[in-house]
Amino acid sequence: MGGGHTGNALRLSGRTYGTVAPPAALSASGGTLSFRVRPLWKKGDRTSRTFLSLRWNDGRDSYLAVSLGWWEPLGWGRLYFILSNKDLMHCSLPYEFETDSWTHIAVTWQGGDSGYCRLFLDGEKAAEHRAAFSGRYGAKGPVFLGSDKGSTVARARESGFLLDDFCVMDRPLSETEVLRSYEASEPLPDEARRKKRRWLDNLLAEKPEKPLPLNGGGAPLEKRVLFDEDIRWALSRDATDGILSRMSRAGFNVYVPCVWHGRGTHYPSARAHPDSRVAARIAAGDDPLAYLLAKAHAAGIQVHPWFTVARREDGRYPRFHAPGAPESAFDVHNREFRSFIVGLMTDLVERYPVDGVNLDYIRSMGDCLCAACRSDYRQRYGRELAEDVKMRRAVGKSAETLGKWHGEAVDEIVREFSSRAKRLRPGLVVSVDARPLNPDLLAQGQDSVAWVKKGWVDAVFAMDYGEAPDMDAIHRARAAMGNPAALTPLFSTYDTRFPGLTPRYERNRINGAMGEMLVVAREPSFLTDLIRLSRRLWPGSGIAFYHEKRLTDEQAEALGRGLFAARALPEWNSASARDVSAR
Repeated sequence: MGGGHTGNALRLSGRTYGTVAPPAALSASGGTLSFRVRPLWKKGDRTSRTFLSLRWNDGRDSYLAVSLGWWEPLGWGRLYFILSNKDLMHCSLPYEFETDSWTHIAVTWQGGDSGYCRLFLDGEKAAEHRAAFSGRYGAKGPVFLGSDKGSTVARARESGFLLDDFCVMDRPLSETEVLRSYEASEPLPDEARRKKRRWLDNLLAEKPEKPLPLNGGGAPLEKRVLFDEDIRWALSRDATDGILSRMSRAGFNVYVPCVWHGRGTHYPSARAHPDSRVAARIAAGDDPLAYLLAKAHAAGIQVHPWFTVARREDGRYPRFHAPGAPESAFDVHNREFRSFIVGLMTDLVERYPVDGVNLDYIRSMGDCLCAACRSDYRQRYGRELAEDVKMRRAVGKSAETLGKWHGEAVDEIVREFSSRAKRLRPGLVVSVDARPLNPDLLAQGQDSVAWVKKGWVDAVFAMDYGEAPDMDAIHRARAAMGNPAALTPLFSTYDTRFPGLTPRYERNRINGAMGEMLVVAREPSFLTDLIRLSRRLWPGSGIAFYHEKRLTDEQAEALGRGLFAARALPEWNSASARDVSAR
């Protein structure tokens, strides 16, 4: 019938359904299903509706399903992609469809040690689950459209929608391919597409690109840094090997893996408990960080372990978080906490041959109003902390005093760690993640420019994940540091969606229906242009990307075959900086 997104559509109402024979090569080891759906139900209807289902021929009656609502009542209102119920491979998110428009749904999956299942909405990855998955079985029977008959928990769920552009593939499309497939049928107007990158084209045209500097042996010098906030690198040796292999192919030479995210270490330590996700591996005598360092150094990759200093995600240390402190932060004004975190980081430097240490969340993260902090503030400055906090935005003594109070506590952490660590390991690179000269962060004690000028910090990664980075802010910070090369721009490999682009997603995010901001992978060519921009405007600074989990295979391949094809050595603009090629 008519009324489709591009012509005719399949109308499914009540409990009517259709069937399609899948390709003979389709299997649980890898594939893609995509389609468009337009609801026939009314807004606010909470009836569960199955878009498609399929039985796997694995002898266990496992099934695949894409459904709004499943495993009710727990699953009411959630959009599910179930790859295999028997193997616990599924992902989902709370979602409410727009009833007056089409939604493009795609699901992809991959088996093996790096297995995953992913759910995309209008080209954007909305949910994902990663786990080793060895399923290689094929389909048993047809794909049921608009019905749960392909599953073993059929409850005669309704259909009630228009379905169009249904496609089955026997390989998983990449994130970039899913997005391009969606955008091909939803093109931006030509003028909007041109404007989207015009600022970058203009900047690239202003200055010619210069060749990279060379060391005494003729090797190019350039910091190519990849951040990794995920714990996957520490879960298994295979995961470590896979990440380092892809980094090498992409041409990165510095790896910044998170080893402390406020809920336990990702390596064995006598000073703190391990993160529960790696506790079993550590208990078995396998040291994730020692293995990572040996493999990375053999591949010519520096390792700078990453600590989220003040971030708190664990209730195991109540003495570092009194009532009145910011909920998600350790209290930097607590002397015992400062001693703990400095000792934890210094111990790592003493025990492991790391090339650097990265400090993130190096700020107060708010104002602690506990009794001890109020007393300390009163004794130091003769002022009432609570009153000054209320007047924070007023120009006057209160703002200045609060910033000084936070700054003294945070400065102590940076200063003490840097001095101790550099005595233990000369040439160690101490870096921080910051937004230099940002007034709000300065008020929380984060003065990265001063730390560089005092010699406590060797490198500042200037975080800027927007589609159009704040060039003026980077220029100002470089000039203020006195050592411009100490600042390395830290860009993201993805874009976020905001009102006017995908309003339905933004509405869901604001209402708290989604656990995280929806993101979409950037075009590989855009990452390449950011590298060109950095080389032109900020020579010697290098470039960093956040983060490994969201680096797509297409992006990695484009870097490794393009601007990062010629291998380079990281240069930290320090006489004591070590050359990893000597290993």
